[in-house]
Amino acid sequence: VRGGHCIEPTCSTIARTSGAVSRGGERGAPHPGREEAVRRRFLGEVAGIDAVNGRTVELEARVDADGTLEVTHWARPQWDGPALRALTLVRWWEAADPDVRPAMRRLIEADLALLAGGVEAPSFDIWEEERGRHLYTDLVIAAALRKGADLLGALAGDVAGLREAATRIEARLPGYVSEDGGWMRGRALIHNSEP
Repeated sequence: VRGGHCIEPTCSTIARTSGAVSRGGERGAPHPGREEAVRRRFLGEVAGIDAVNGRTVELEARVDADGTLEVTHWARPQWDGPALRALTLVRWWEAADPDVRPAMRRLIEADLALLAGGVEAPSFDIWEEERGRHLYTDLVIAAALRKGADLLGALAGDVAGLREAATRIEARLPGYVSEDGGWMRGRALIHNSEP
């Protein structure tokens, strides 16, 4: 329920679940325990959506066609999006129309500030399956922070915090290397496997 409105089909599911649970599983509910699981999952989804506010909106991977936040069960947060956007804008900087560069700079600065502040935060992986630390995500965030710091430093920006955040991420990259040094793990510190 967001803003007093229910989202279908979630509302009808919750209405059926609430009725079946309150009447001890009647109304054709074949699995009484399932209703409670559905209710808990829905409440978890609401809690996850409620956690999306302020700067965390920038970590959202999905929006509806009208530009509003996608509110279905989804893997949140995803830290690679702001990193990839910042990297793209940094790479396009020289080719960009000078009139567009101020807006690009504001977006780069905002994305990099968000990333620098979330260096220790877990993220979902590129496959949106596991929440934890991931080689791919750490690599793109570190690259965005380094390349962004280079660009903003050349534009007389304050980049010490960006470089320090990149160094912290780079310091944990050896942890992805296997014990024998023959291969790299794609993930570490998995918090859970369900979005």
